[in-house]
Amino acid sequence: MYSFTRSVHVFAICLIALSLQNRPANAQIAANKTILTIEIMLPRIVGDPVQAQRWGKIFSEMGETARIRQPLPSDKPEIRETKRGTFRILKVVGELNRKGDLVFPQKTFSMSQTDQIKAWLDELKVYGAQGSPDGKKFWGLNKKQFDDVVKALSVPVSKETKDKPLMEVVDALPIDKTYPVIVHPDAREEFFKIETAELRQEIQGVSSGTALAVLLRERGFGFRPLRTPSASIELTIQSLSEISDPWPVGWDINDSKPRNFIIPNLYKFVKTGFEEAPLQRVLDAISEQTKTSILIDYNLCEQKEIDVAEAAVSYPEKQTAWSLVLGSVVRQARLTHKIMLDEAGRPFVWVKPFVPYKLKGK
Repeated sequence: MYSFTRSVHVFAICLIALSLQNRPANAQIAANKTILTIEIMLPRIVGDPVQAQRWGKIFSEMGETARIRQPLPSDKPEIRETKRGTFRILKVVGELNRKGDLVFPQKTFSMSQTDQIKAWLDELKVYGAQGSPDGKKFWGLNKKQFDDVVKALSVPVSKETKDKPLMEVVDALPIDKTYPVIVHPDAREEFFKIETAELRQEIQGVSSGTALAVLLRERGFGFRPLRTPSASIELTIQSLSEISDPWPVGWDINDSKPRNFIIPNLYKFVKTGFEEAPLQRVLDAISEQTKTSILIDYNLCEQKEIDVAEAAVSYPEKQTAWSLVLGSVVRQARLTHKIMLDEAGRPFVWVKPFVPYKLKGK
């Protein structure tokens, strides 16, 4: 999507930003291309039949038609989406309970909640059966969509990244073009300021999803998959201060798996020792000797006033495992580390400042 010249970078991102600014129009187009049918099933046990008529009137006042019917034995509340040419057909089936509330999948409305019902129906018209992705787990993606995004982000970075301009590396990431990397309009101005910033670490060999999360985080940005009204998925870049659920830097490992099986080189014994050595140089040496990617949260380090390049660390000369050396030197610099997996299941080490755990209410 991007080229390697600044002028084309600016042009391309501006086009993307303009498309995002037009999203209200896109949402209206999606809503206009959606045909909504509503069915209300009567209670399976004795209830007040007048309630169904009242619900029919409520939907009529919203400009919607609701068909009231008896339920079949196999019926249940559901939202079913199908395609008919360029139109999206949504069949929304709800069921009255004994109290007169209308029950939909994961939604229950009383007659006093007409505003909430209308807002929900409008959301379905724009985003389809899955509804708006905002505030939902896994960014509002279903399992197949999530699995497809993970697969697209699993290809490893093949080129060197250290000291390369940020946008040059983003352009070269091997991410399926089905999932374009775009800049949110709210982040556009600030992002332009750092697109030529040189990356401080090597992420070659790491999967593109984790790599993108790391390189953006260096400059205070992150990304997340965003499902659009047209049902496409974009990888949207935003400031970390504006995004509550960025794509993570790696994924946790099952606690039952021994770490020495996951990264055996990190647990090999060697004879080593040093005094007052720069932490960055030590981490680079451990990474090279163990053939393990050691990635650093430079953004949080700067916030905590920790200079990884200048922090001096020592380790007594002796026969020891690289994992023990790593644990010791990061602690000396008020850091911690954790073994994580990238999207392809490859292990790496994530180093960041130690943040004490706080009890709720303290």
